[in-house]
Amino acid sequence: MACACNIDDIARECGKNAGGVKPTLYVTCEDELTAIGAATDHAVSTITVRVADAGPPEVTKGYFRTWNASRRDADFKSVQNEESGQWETEFTYFIPKQSAAKAAILNNLGEDNNIAIVTDQNGAKRIVGELGNPCNVIVEESTVPKNGYKVTGKWTSGYSPYFFTGTVDVSPT
Repeated sequence: MACACNIDDIARECGKNAGGVKPTLYVTCEDELTAIGAATDHAVSTITVRVADAGPPEVTKGYFRTWNASRRDADFKSVQNEESGQWETEFTYFIPKQSAAKAAILNNLGEDNNIAIVTDQNGAKRIVGELGNPCNVIVEESTVPKNGYKVTGKWTSGYSPYFFTGTVDVSPT
């Protein structure tokens, strides 16, 4: 029995193609979101955050938190496992200068319940994690060779991370 071939041409790209990721990472907890829109052509245009509720106990509006990191120490990769066919995605950022405030935030990450948005230098945003299959964000504190926090997100899925074409709903500042 023959398989249907679902591949197509890939158009040539012109202009600059900047490598690396931007030094801003957006992170939220899975329960801050109510929906991630369906993907069309491997892109999602909507992520719906939880709506504020005035009832007891008060539930606040959901949103993504903005983490500013070092420009030089950020990376993103997604590799398809040869044996399982699963995509293993990993992002790494370095948040400089340890402090009690940063440690308190990073200690509240929870375990394997995060959704992140990584933006590359070309402005393309990728969603790492999904409802029901969030990513795990791991933190490592260090003082040598640099003082700060290495933040690593890991996620395994049946597909590479979707592109996000919408607006990131970030926390009020």
